Amino acid sequence: MENSGRNMENDIANLTLEDDKDDILMISNNRDAPIEVYDLCLVGRFLTTSVIHFPIMRSTMANLWHNNEEHNGKFMAHSEKSTDFRSGEKRFLFKFLHKIDLERVQNGSPWTFNNHLLVLHRMVAREKPLQVPLLLVCFWVQVHELPPSFFSEQLARQLGDFLGAFMEYDTKSLER
Repeated sequence: MENSGRNMENDIANLTLEDDKDDILMISNNRDAPIEVYDLCLVGRFLTTSVIHFPIMRSTMANLWHNNEEHNGKFMAHSEKSTDFRSGEKRFLFKFLHKIDLERVQNGSPWTFNNHLLVLHRMVAREKPLQVPLLLVCFWVQVHELPPSFFSEQLARQLGDFLGAFMEYDTKSLER
């Protein structure tokens, strides 16, 4: 019993609280392998066969998204090649420190870099960045010279569904 007390004292004496890493937190439970936590992350890819210069892209997107070290500490973007070797696509993981920053980027889409469209997806629990399908991008569509009598939510929905999938409409334009 005395020996276990010394071990505990040594363990407590050697205990330190250090946060040297900004890596993704690995949480393990007894049932499964470790789970990577991607809270406040977007995964994306550019629709291009051209090379994306990662450091320049990271710096440009951080400036566009007002996500630099002066404002909120850190902006991280990681680059990994997809496991689907046929596509050769590169995936980028963008980690945000605050939910409001992530939502601003999501709501401000579509985004481009060097005229290449960035397809983004918000990560949720148990998703793997290299396996998330990155196929869809939302766009605002503006219809000009529409007679005022056609301004209705029903027509907005019909036009949206005709073009793809209706998401939402600008209520201010329907009130005119």
